[in-house]
Formats: sequence, structure tokens, C-alpha cells
Amino acid sequence: YLENLPGKKQKIIADLGCGFADINQHFKDNSRFKFHNFDHYSANELVVSRDIKNTELEDYSVDISILSLAMWGSNCSDYITEAYRILDTGGTLLIGEPFKRWNKELDEQDKPINKLVTMLEENNLTIIKTDVGKFMFIECRKT
Repeated sequence: YLENLPGKKQKIIADLGCGFADINQHFKDNSRFKFHNFDHYSANELVVSRDIKNTELEDYSVDISILSLAMWGSNCSDYITEAYRILDTGGTLLIGEPFKRWNKELDEQDKPINKLVTMLEENNLTIIKTDVGKFMFIECRKT
């Protein structure tokens, strides 16, 4: 996704629940991206150890927030709230999560209810694109 972004303007990215900051390391030689990496445990010097419900970043300070396999905490709705808070208007939230984890319940027509999409919409995020397979990739926007 990041490699295909048009333009040359630097993007500020918050990787929430980043693990070893692999995305940051992939782009380490690319000055187009500036990363803020957070996880409960700091695996290296690139990662700030912090509950991602409170990054301490300024409001509207991030162009892109990433939650990749990060929605495991019992307070994961707080992660969405924090991502929304730090995103600039028009900013993008990218989420990668296992499909089955969020689609266990069925509606009246026996179709899966996507609880993650519901949570995003309840937090005033607009779903731009959803790719579904074993994992879901969701792109949404703060408008």
C-alpha cells in the first residue's frame, strides 16, 4: 500500500502494535516516510513501549495509522479511538486482521456480521476498501 502512494510529500505514519517495526525497517532508506512505532513491548530501539490506547502523539499529527494484527487487547476499541484522534482530517487508517476473529456472528440472512467494520463506522471512519480472505485488509478514512 505505502509503496504505491502517489506524490512525493513526506507521510507521517503511526504503526500501532508494530511488533519489531518491520514496516519501518522495510522503508528505512526511504525519507518519504517518517514512522512512530508503538507496542506493549519494545523489541528494539525503533519501538516505543506503550499501551496503544494512548500514544501521546498530538491530535491530527499523523497521515496514516496502521493496526496490523494489533486488535488483540481487551480494550481494542480504544485503539480505534486513538488512531482516529491522531489522524489528520483525510488521514488513512489501515487494518489487517484475521477474518474469522471479527465475523463469528451471523445476521438474519445467515451472513457474517463484521464487528470490526461496525466498530470503525461507529468511530466515524469511512470504509474505502475491504479485501477479504483468510485475513481482512481494511482501508478507511477520517473525514
